[in-house]
Amino acid sequence: MNLTPFTPNTGRKADARTFHVLTVVRECGVTVDTEMNVVTLTRNATGNVATIDGEATTMDQAVRLLKGAEIVWLQAEVLSPVAPMTDTLSKAEACDLHRLLGSFGFRNHYAVAEEMVGREVRSLTQVTADEAALIRSYAYGQFGLVG
Repeated sequence: MNLTPFTPNTGRKADARTFHVLTVVRECGVTVDTEMNVVTLTRNATGNVATIDGEATTMDQAVRLLKGAEIVWLQAEVLSPVAPMTDTLSKAEACDLHRLLGSFGFRNHYAVAEEMVGREVRSLTQVTADEAALIRSYAYGQFGLVG
């Protein structure tokens, strides 16, 4: 069994991670018991699922075991697929889109963008060029203009 200390890969989401967990019980500074467990955390369409030694458990109980462990080793990891990067608006292009929406009297530019692209938009720099064209077309269309 190849056990390497776990260093979380915070840059990527994982669909599943399996850990070996060593728990040490001490009384008055003396080790009285040790226990080795296998904890698996899985993300699926219905939510997060946890198992300890192959038995279903709550996420709270699994996380409590991981946090309270003496040593945690990563055994296996299945990373989530990375969505292909698409070109988004530059700051200058986003600024231009803000100006356009403001000139038409739209107060909440992000709400307009969210309505058009169908997802959360916290900054117009998150919008792709194609989505920006859709937002512009909508803005012009509200006033019977062609843009």
